[in-house]
Amino acid sequence: MTTIIPCSALRSRCNMGPLTAGLITMGLVLGSVPKGLAAEALTVRVAGLSEPSGHVMISLYDGAEAFEAGDDEALQRERLPVGGDLDVVWNVKGLAPGDYGVALFHDVDDDEVLDTNFVGVPKEPYGFSNDARGRFGPPDYDAITFAFDGSSLAITINAK
Repeated sequence: MTTIIPCSALRSRCNMGPLTAGLITMGLVLGSVPKGLAAEALTVRVAGLSEPSGHVMISLYDGAEAFEAGDDEALQRERLPVGGDLDVVWNVKGLAPGDYGVALFHDVDDDEVLDTNFVGVPKEPYGFSNDARGRFGPPDYDAITFAFDGSSLAITINAK
């Protein structure tokens, strides 16, 4: 059972002034974030990179239609440099709770295009959230989808 204590009771029992009690109450109210508003961040770590050159081209999608349409319909996109330590991390802030998917590739030659061989197989490392792989092409959106509840979430994608 939850007991609700009025602010006036807090002031008298704890010897607080009206300003202090008001600030505590405001902190309690603001400390809980309503559903639909972002509270923290999504952190995407890229692993499996082998060359300290180029950039990681990374996209965040919020639905199957956007994923199938490609980068132009991505919710967010970023071009992240790959340094000597091969450590690439993307922090997405202000993200509302929901289901999302991430796709990326390591643009080793920095031409902003995923290089493929003559039959369309990627020659540059790529990856998807959940480390999903498709048989003949990219995986279905359902395979890359993960739930973000508005609190901090860290995922790792292994580029291959």
